[in-house]
Amino acid sequence: SLDRPDCTTLSEFGTEIGLQKSSAILALYEAGHMRATGLYNPKTRRTGLYVTDEDRQLFHARFTTLKLLSSVAEMGGHSLGRKLTAFGVQRFAPDGQDFGSIYLLENAHDALKRIVSR
Repeated sequence: SLDRPDCTTLSEFGTEIGLQKSSAILALYEAGHMRATGLYNPKTRRTGLYVTDEDRQLFHARFTTLKLLSSVAEMGGHSLGRKLTAFGVQRFAPDGQDFGSIYLLENAHDALKRIVSR
């Protein structure tokens, strides 16, 4: 059958987690910080980058985003971003690279618990 692969494209995954505004998700992948899987799409006759369930689990074990944190904290992204900064939590930006509103999970998790408990 000419169905596309049964997983999310890298671009769709970026939108889902709140990194849709730029090429942040592709930059994160190209810099080797996250995994995506090249799969052939018979409809387009091209190989594209897809996020499998395993790729997704690996991402969520290491990273979180402002969009994901906002839904947990039930707080708007801008105010949560300011609070994270106030707690000393910096965006994930090795070597000054801008990957958007993405954080190492371990850094954001403790701060989020303190922010939500207030």
